[in-house]
Amino acid sequence: MARQLDDLEPRRVDLDDPIDVGFWTDHYGCTEDRLRLAVKSVGPLAQNVREHIAKLAKEALK
Repeated sequence: MARQLDDLEPRRVDLDDPIDVGFWTDHYGCTEDRLRLAVKSVGPLAQNVREHIAKLAKEALK
């Protein structure tokens, strides 16, 4: 059964859990590498990761 947002710790990205990684890459529309880079840069809090991924995407459009 596929996980939903309610099944996950809503404020953290767990890079050690493949299901969690899959959820967040789908949720943010990014690659696993980009997700890992974001967590490494700003920590595992989902809001910070989202903002960092959005910032990287915006910079890539310049």
